[in-house]
Amino acid sequence: MSLSTNVHKLFVARQEAVANTTFSDALATTGDFAGKPSTALDVLDIIRLDPNANPTADPKVIASSIVNGIVFTFAGGDAADAVFSWKIYGWRNENGPAELIADGTGALGTQAVVKYPHNSATATSKFWADTLVVDSEYWIKEVEATASGNNSVSKVWFDTCGYRYFYVEIPTSDSVIASYIGYW
Repeated sequence: MSLSTNVHKLFVARQEAVANTTFSDALATTGDFAGKPSTALDVLDIIRLDPNANPTADPKVIASSIVNGIVFTFAGGDAADAVFSWKIYGWRNENGPAELIADGTGALGTQAVVKYPHNSATATSKFWADTLVVDSEYWIKEVEATASGNNSVSKVWFDTCGYRYFYVEIPTSDSVIASYIGYW
């Protein structure tokens, strides 16, 4: 028996945009599965994850996911040192509530985003977050943030625990912020 880990590029978890609390503000009335944002990340939908996949193909919904763990990075800004807050939500496969996985804060460092990781387009005046702090976690397992503040790239990661959909919200920000995901 051998253990293997998928190696792939980063995918978009949240398009670059200003702060927005549309989802969490309406959580009390639209937090069920049917109210899940249309932009929630579906880790079983490879067509959505991979822009090079055939968009006309019908992806199979399979009983087991190849995604065991997930890692989020953040980037954006027009200048380094912009600060922001973040929330990550998750849903199981069908008909369940929105579950807040974790929330926290972040800051952009000085390491420039030279090319966007998902499409190789040239980025101008964009920076990777070098500080991510998990303020609260509500997950089955630990939610971790990598070392922060060294002008490298900080990450938030956790075991997906069999969940299928994930949504990144940026409640407050000094600038536009995007989020990217990797998985294993």
